[in-house]
Amino acid sequence: MQVRIKAAKPYLELMRVPNVFTSMADIFAGYFAVTQHQPGPVRPLIFLLFSTSFLYTAGIIFNDYFDYEVDLKERPGRPLPSGRVSLPTALAMGVVFMILGILFAGLVNTQSFILATLLAGAILGYDSVTKNIPVLGSLNMGGCRFLNVLLGMSFVPAQIPSNLVIAFLVMLYVVSITTLSKGEVLGGRQRSQQLAMMGVVIVILGCFYVWWEGMLAGFTPLLFLLAFAIVTLRPLIKVLSEATPSNIKTAVKTLVLSIILLDAYFTAGFANFFLGLWVLALLIPSILIARFLYVT
Repeated sequence: MQVRIKAAKPYLELMRVPNVFTSMADIFAGYFAVTQHQPGPVRPLIFLLFSTSFLYTAGIIFNDYFDYEVDLKERPGRPLPSGRVSLPTALAMGVVFMILGILFAGLVNTQSFILATLLAGAILGYDSVTKNIPVLGSLNMGGCRFLNVLLGMSFVPAQIPSNLVIAFLVMLYVVSITTLSKGEVLGGRQRSQQLAMMGVVIVILGCFYVWWEGMLAGFTPLLFLLAFAIVTLRPLIKVLSEATPSNIKTAVKTLVLSIILLDAYFTAGFANFFLGLWVLALLIPSILIARFLYVT
């Protein structure tokens, strides 16, 4: 058994398994947004969870595939540059996973298939072209999350237009994270940190506005929003006061995992408090698996 786990570890590292749970949280948020506080069918949800998991994993694999030459110098311990996983194997895995992601979406309806195809294109565009382009890379990454939330909504296409604000808030949040992590704004790193803080504050205010306008039910979602504000703003304030590489890395990691908390807020408002806790519980496997595998 230990031999099998050891043999599988390079592939699990390549796939960044802990991060997949953040993409699943997006699906839950989108799914419950279009159910209009009513129970929805489970089968489309399961198909969409498989779809996003395969698409996200394919994106991670292609990220390392296109970064191979850079990683040979900067991150030689990763699965591809270290030779623990071959380039042809990684390419095959990426292609198969991306096809599976699109096919699972196609099992829901035509709109889901189209959105999954667009998401696959956005993922490949980021990995191969825009990743290192200032501003455009951040927008591309945010666009991937935008499409992922829409994918969660896609089993009821008629409800997507009235819930676009949810996808835009998630998009802005991810653009802010990417801006902080890459410093992709003219004016230097300090400027990127300020813009990241501004973006997160706008997201928090936007989330409150969505609740205030009655899109979310009850007061319990505000508990998730309060937690989200505390968890995200504290590391950002620390970065603004002392922009060390360690503080920035910690802030980015915290903000990435907080995508789950943001999606839990929407789920609690569109569904109920306990389903919000269920989405929040996705943090548990993400954190536990991250102790075994690197997540960068």
